Amino acid sequence: MYLLPQPREKAGKIYNYYSIAESYREAGKSHIRIIWRLGHLTDLKAYQIRQVIKVIQSKEDTLLSLKDIIFSKHWHYLDVALLNHQWESWGLSDVFGRKTDTLKIAKILTFNRCLDPGSKLYASRWARRTVLDYILKINYSQVNDDKIYRELIQIEDKKERIEKHLFNKIKVKDSKSLNLIFYDLTTSYFEGSKCSLAKPGRTKDHGYKSHRIVLSLVVNEKGIPFSWEVLPGDTTEASTIKNKIAECKTRFGVEKIILVFDRGIISEKNLALIEQEKLCYISALDKDQIPSVKGLDLAIFKGDEPGQIIKNIKEHGFEKFDDELYFKEIESETRRYVIGFNCVLFENERETRQERLNNLLYFVKEKNQALKKLKRNPKKDSLCRLMDKKLKGFTYFCKYHLEPETHKVCKKGSAKSPREVKSFKIVLEIKKEKLEKVKLTDGLCCFITNHKEKEKGVYTYPTRRIITSYRDKDKVERAFRNIKSFVKFSPVYVFKKEHVRAHYTICILSYLLNISIVNQVKEAKISSFKSSSRIYEELSSCILAEFKASPKGKPVKKINSLTDDQKDILRSLKCEHLATRKYVKELVKVKPKL
Repeated sequence: MYLLPQPREKAGKIYNYYSIAESYREAGKSHIRIIWRLGHLTDLKAYQIRQVIKVIQSKEDTLLSLKDIIFSKHWHYLDVALLNHQWESWGLSDVFGRKTDTLKIAKILTFNRCLDPGSKLYASRWARRTVLDYILKINYSQVNDDKIYRELIQIEDKKERIEKHLFNKIKVKDSKSLNLIFYDLTTSYFEGSKCSLAKPGRTKDHGYKSHRIVLSLVVNEKGIPFSWEVLPGDTTEASTIKNKIAECKTRFGVEKIILVFDRGIISEKNLALIEQEKLCYISALDKDQIPSVKGLDLAIFKGDEPGQIIKNIKEHGFEKFDDELYFKEIESETRRYVIGFNCVLFENERETRQERLNNLLYFVKEKNQALKKLKRNPKKDSLCRLMDKKLKGFTYFCKYHLEPETHKVCKKGSAKSPREVKSFKIVLEIKKEKLEKVKLTDGLCCFITNHKEKEKGVYTYPTRRIITSYRDKDKVERAFRNIKSFVKFSPVYVFKKEHVRAHYTICILSYLLNISIVNQVKEAKISSFKSSSRIYEELSSCILAEFKASPKGKPVKKINSLTDDQKDILRSLKCEHLATRKYVKELVKVKPKL
């Protein structure tokens, strides 16, 4: 039975007439039987009658008013469903085993780090507010502290398999993105009583910590991670490169890549190791290493004005890279050096040094005045430590010594003879020749590579590309920032080393999902969403809700309508099916076992 439209034309106008009809077959042919002629109907009346017919014919639908509907429960849906889709697109479930508890715990912890990072215990409570029980078919009563910590060990056991799997996936998806790989280290800390990985030391973001650890990370050109490690807190940057080279050659079978790393990892020994393995690298020299580059005449950088220096260096073959940087390549037998002059950096370094010098001179003047008024003998060691701290970074051109001085003091109203105080005078010496020599490197940088392959006498890796490749190392720096600030690696509330390492693996998997989603949305040129947090914020309003027609009525689960932005995001990630009625109905059809 259905509403049959029967349009009629009268005096050049179309009038909509309707009948209630039903279809039947007779002698193998389809026929229509008119049950009730309704006449002319407005569009609203026609819609209402269609809905009544639909309810009459349905075994599930019930006719009721809006005020009778009970909104009983709701769960976070679209953000979690998207993360699960992205996880499956990387094939990570195959690494963990599709029906294992380890997979379920790994997903809960990873998705929690993406959306609402907290402790491991908090993650299990958070999951109850999402559709993960339907996605994972999991019994939340079994997700407790003990279960999570047991599975953390299993997650860490699979780390090398995960790394190899991701590398192979990247190789299949976009092998060219592995031409450049970026390697870096950072520091973090954890809260706990003991851990063999932790050592006291200074972290990059939180100052001195008694439980410092070192984190390493390797990403491809698009920022996708495929190798990571938690190292003891006393590990130095330069000491890690040997193992990383061996890993690239043996575990990943890398033959022809360019390794990009920060200047802190550079040492002659490390460069020789990489060259010995016949791998290429791009890095930069520290400021104090630049004067040792053969063929570089620092005299051309003499001057106090950037414009004056730029005019001079252009006469010596320097080219403009952008509004701030000028460059020139200097070749050696086995390496290529690209000298850069940055006019903005030049001004900043000059201004900062002069400000520090002025502050130092003022401090010495004030300190000497104070030393003359002391009423007791000052400790020479304490004074030396103070001056050493003040001269940090200036010791090349700035020296000091302490000259003994005495003065007499007496108590007010005392008849006793004045007492002698043995004090000091700080004598500061600024060596102008050395200071002028230091000024010659203001604004300078030096990129270094051993990529010397040529075709028809021309380098296959151009000079300009060396600069852009080194600048692109901010991909791994951005990864660390995301892991620290958004995924929130620190503080780590575990102390067993396998738990700390598994925690880092979870954070890396979270970042993998974040950067993958952001890259795909950017490729679709959706400019409104430049970060994973902004994308998740937009998706978070799409929930799965449970409705009832009465307190004892049969529950119905549906997601709310999508916004245009949500539709654009799903389209860019090729997962529009997540919002279809069919998919949602199939997802919630089987209730998780309790």
